[in-house]
Amino acid sequence: MIQIGNYAVALALAFCAYAIFALFYGAKTGRREIAKSGERAVYATFAFVTLAIVSLSVRMKYVDAVVNGKQPVAEGHGGKEAATTR
Repeated sequence: MIQIGNYAVALALAFCAYAIFALFYGAKTGRREIAKSGERAVYATFAFVTLAIVSLSVRMKYVDAVVNGKQPVAEGHGGKEAATTR
């Protein structure tokens, strides 16, 4: 799941850079189709950022569950039992 978040952030950055270029270029030259393409790139950036946030929150919930001991830990691999026997 974390790879999805990493790819989503990279794609969001690429679409954001394209959106900035397309919007400025479209406004400067008066070409509405390029400006419209830049607008759609902004929507894509929003979608990829949202996907990255969801991926990060799922990962954080998983780490929180493991750290707080809510998920079973295999015997001999750490956890609360290993901390009390040392």
